[in-house]
Amino acid sequence: MQNFSEHKAWLKAFCDEFDWPEEAYVAHDEVLEKLKDNKRYFELVEAYFSDGECNLWDTVQELRATFKEGDIRSETAELLFFVLIARHLKERYKKEGIDEAIWYQSMKDLGAKLMECKKVRGVWGSFVADWFIGFFNLSRFGLGRLQYEISSIPEIGNEENKHYTGQKVINIHIPGLGPLLPEDVEKSLKMAAEFYGDEFPGDEVLFHCGSWLLFPEHREFLPKNSRILSFMDFFTIIDSGYHSDGHDLWRIFNTDSKEVDTFPSDTSLQRAYIGWLKAGHKPGWGRGVIHFKKH
Repeated sequence: MQNFSEHKAWLKAFCDEFDWPEEAYVAHDEVLEKLKDNKRYFELVEAYFSDGECNLWDTVQELRATFKEGDIRSETAELLFFVLIARHLKERYKKEGIDEAIWYQSMKDLGAKLMECKKVRGVWGSFVADWFIGFFNLSRFGLGRLQYEISSIPEIGNEENKHYTGQKVINIHIPGLGPLLPEDVEKSLKMAAEFYGDEFPGDEVLFHCGSWLLFPEHREFLPKNSRILSFMDFFTIIDSGYHSDGHDLWRIFNTDSKEVDTFPSDTSLQRAYIGWLKAGHKPGWGRGVIHFKKH
């Protein structure tokens, strides 16, 4: 059983280690104080400390429902929960013989989502806390600039690449942790190929990524020196399509709004997208693969 003072100390240490803004730390510390006598909240925390295999999906849904109304925002209560259990995750890494540096890189994602939530909703917290589950059940890891997990390719909608459907892959996720420099991507892919190499027979691994970043038509309207285009160069695009509902535009414009006239135009990416959308085009997505040599 962890006592309250230990949780307080860990929250401060975590925020300091990951260089969270002081305002973000204070917001989470204030919520922790308000929850001091909330027995159920700390029962959920202890459940993870007890066996590490509690149903985190159900936990997030319960937290979301509990704090849907009232003076505590669910976004803050949910992110705080994962910060508190990150201490036990660190212990699990040690028991499993996983490098602590991978724990650190994985936990940086909490800060990335913290900043996204502040930009999009004006709240210190996370509106995608269920995303963290993969890290905390040891199925997803931050390895350098990118994040990875073993998965399989979903159904591919074109005949040419249909044979990829269902293939086992190292699935790539791109956290919002700064620029996508080609040298950092290359280094990260090498780390992942080594980390997951035993999962794949032969001398290569197969990477897969599905993302708005791999939208093929980016080549028609993004600047030629765009880091998004250099990231796309790593992949063979095997499927793509369009979003009719503005899905993923918040990642570009940091707003839940879908109205183009309300979008900020502070960056070259934002300006390029505004021009594309105002010309009557839709945003989209792509799926890509990388056949990568293990050594």
